[in-house]
Amino acid sequence: GHINAWWRKDTRGQADGDRDHYLKALFKVKSISIVTENQPDRSQKSMTTVQDSQSISRDDTAEQRINRSNQPAEINANNMRTTDRTISPTVRRSRPKPIPPFSPTSSNIITNSIGMDLVWIPPGQYMMGSSLSEPIRETDETPQHRIQIRGFWMSRSEVTVGQFTTFINATQHQTEGEKQGWSNTLEGRTWQKKQGVSWRDPGFNQSDRSPVVCVSWNDAKAFCDWLNQKEGKIYRLPTEAEWEYACRAGSAETYCFGNNDSKLSEYAWYVSNSKRQTHPVCEKQANAFGLYDMYGNVYEWCEDWYASNYYARSPAVDPQGPSPDQYRNMRGGSWNDPPHYCRSADRKGLPPGYNGVSVGFRVLLRSD
Repeated sequence: GHINAWWRKDTRGQADGDRDHYLKALFKVKSISIVTENQPDRSQKSMTTVQDSQSISRDDTAEQRINRSNQPAEINANNMRTTDRTISPTVRRSRPKPIPPFSPTSSNIITNSIGMDLVWIPPGQYMMGSSLSEPIRETDETPQHRIQIRGFWMSRSEVTVGQFTTFINATQHQTEGEKQGWSNTLEGRTWQKKQGVSWRDPGFNQSDRSPVVCVSWNDAKAFCDWLNQKEGKIYRLPTEAEWEYACRAGSAETYCFGNNDSKLSEYAWYVSNSKRQTHPVCEKQANAFGLYDMYGNVYEWCEDWYASNYYARSPAVDPQGPSPDQYRNMRGGSWNDPPHYCRSADRKGLPPGYNGVSVGFRVLLRSD
């Protein structure tokens, strides 16, 4: 039941202590090496409890297709500020131009057949990863590199219990947690595989507007496949490059609202305000693209595989991730995490069959 055995960060750090020795022997998982000193061990990320983490300082129909001439302007990373001295000197250091506050219009939001709102994310460029100015950053977030992203639609919130129920009723899909009879849940100070826990009953109250949890990457893909068949479109999970671009919403700082996590409670349900459970979506502030709960509430599965050194060889245009491996990307942090794990650049990797009470997803709809 050691959930932290699933967290993988391929770094050059050396494991120490009986616990790390046990994990390396059983799962061949290496401990994390962090850029700054005195940071928490990344392999213990998902084991963060309320008590421990509070001590840490500091996720078309023709009529719906939008005329590109009416879509928001492209976001250009040249307008973004950065202090990473390793970046090309051609990058301008000026403050990024603000994005106008989001307001739903016929040109930037659509609603699909199951009542899911999707927001248009305009094409643009940005600096992916963490800059040298971030006080807490990890090796797998480097080197920071410029990425060009094409436009896409993204669900305004994480997939909800109500939306997932519609999928289950239509397909009779059985989640991996239901098949195995248990899911990973937080019991006191430790994570355990608890019998009877699933998306239907995660151990805390949920409504149709709550983000669905205890779903694996495979379950999330089955949901996307069903939507594709139902609507004749191309739904999928976002790549982590698309996810981070959408999360930043034009910001080059630690969070979409700046570098100081003092405002995080205005945007996220995380360890300091969640009361150890999820909350209905869209109750906090949206980012400049109109996306809710990109930080906290539940981790969000991404389409591509995880590799700690992928940034060093990532393509500059719409990267699709590394070759198949053992772990899929996850982003955004959860209701059980401190601010550090909710940062825009923070990365995680878990097996595609993993399911737990802090894990959900949101979907992307291709525009072409």
